[in-house]
Amino acid sequence: MYQLADSGWEKLADNVAAKVRNDIDGTPITIDSTVHIVTEVLKEYIDMASRQEKMDRRRRGL
Repeated sequence: MYQLADSGWEKLADNVAAKVRNDIDGTPITIDSTVHIVTEVLKEYIDMASRQEKMDRRRRGL
């Protein structure tokens, strides 16, 4: 299970907001597009945490 500290949640929110701003090109923001963006960012965070966990295990020799 992955957990984020308060600063992690703030960074997550900032990243989602940045992606939403980048995706605005005159098209309306819908719930579906927002969910898609949040899902993308969460996948990035999970992938990053998974890579970090693997590196930590290698470092500890597990």
